Amino acid sequence: MKRLFLVNSSAVSRLYGIGSYVSIIFQLFKKDKIFKLIFVDFIRSEKEEYIEVSQISGAEVFCCHFNNRNLYNLPHHDLYNSLNEEYHITKNDVFHFNTPNHYHLADIIKTKHNVHLVYTMHFDSFQLGEEQELTVQRETLLLKICNRIICLSEPILQRCSDHFKLETCNLSLLKTGVFLKRRYSSDKKNGIRSSFNILEGDFVILFNSRIHVQKGIYELLKVLPMLLTEFPNLKLIVVGDGELSSALQLSLKCLGSIIFTGYIPRENKIIIDKLYQIADLFVLPSNNEQLSISFLEAASYALPILVADIPSFASFPENSVFKVPLDTHGKVKIETLKKRLTEIIKDKPTRDIYSHNILHFIKKRYSAKKFHKELLNIYVK
Repeated sequence: MKRLFLVNSSAVSRLYGIGSYVSIIFQLFKKDKIFKLIFVDFIRSEKEEYIEVSQISGAEVFCCHFNNRNLYNLPHHDLYNSLNEEYHITKNDVFHFNTPNHYHLADIIKTKHNVHLVYTMHFDSFQLGEEQELTVQRETLLLKICNRIICLSEPILQRCSDHFKLETCNLSLLKTGVFLKRRYSSDKKNGIRSSFNILEGDFVILFNSRIHVQKGIYELLKVLPMLLTEFPNLKLIVVGDGELSSALQLSLKCLGSIIFTGYIPRENKIIIDKLYQIADLFVLPSNNEQLSISFLEAASYALPILVADIPSFASFPENSVFKVPLDTHGKVKIETLKKRLTEIIKDKPTRDIYSHNILHFIKKRYSAKKFHKELLNIYVK
């Protein structure tokens, strides 16, 4: 049996986008017995080692321990030696990397064993700015040694083709697959709402992502007090952790209308499921996404969705996703977001049309079955 080494970015990333992506791949491949699955993680401390291990049940876990705090300066030769001593890497193995920070490790493995190397571009490194120049350099080198490169969006695919001059045969635009969900009955939803102290007539907005300036959460929190003057029954549920103190500072005027859940581990996915079920609208005004897993999850529940108008969402059909434009600085304006949310909250018929259309599109283009088939072709060729 071939072995698939799925290399995580870091213990922290296991909690969010890359971790969700990795988790979906494991769910798809752990049952069909095509590969022996090996999850490679990077651990700074014993505390990190036990975060979210349950999401990778059915796979072996190999933890690469290191002492320094900087992911840019990992002891790659030592990590390689530990990995090879444990598994005796061969050319028949498949390694799937998910961050340019692991370029040196990938290069050692490729040079010594000529493995099949796959890399997923989770973001456009050129949008990170000059302070991340080292990341751009490493990604450039990593792209050159990979057998196959997975692009999560059309803009990234275009970047690889135009800037990096990569062969088209090595590039794949791969739409991350999601598992479709069955909607609860109204009675069951109202029962769940009661458990969160949310009334039957309340309008619930759900935000599920890191609390970070890039994600647009601060703009959403600034808009909420303005919306509450017109919609006093509005509730905002914020799922995720990060810069929580800054978020709380912005929420002091309307704490009774906001629920901060913190990060919810995937082992408690039943809680996430309930929150998607009771939400009336999913909002993610992020200014830099390739394709958010939480966006796809919301779509799989047939939720109407509001996102920032960025290239990654350009391929979705008209009347399937609500969008709010960015200003010249690449951010969502408070007044523009308030106006858009007001329109959406007032217009239930249009919300129903959009939720129907996005679910239909997700079924057609983003099914887990389709993702599994396309990913398998990348791994075996």
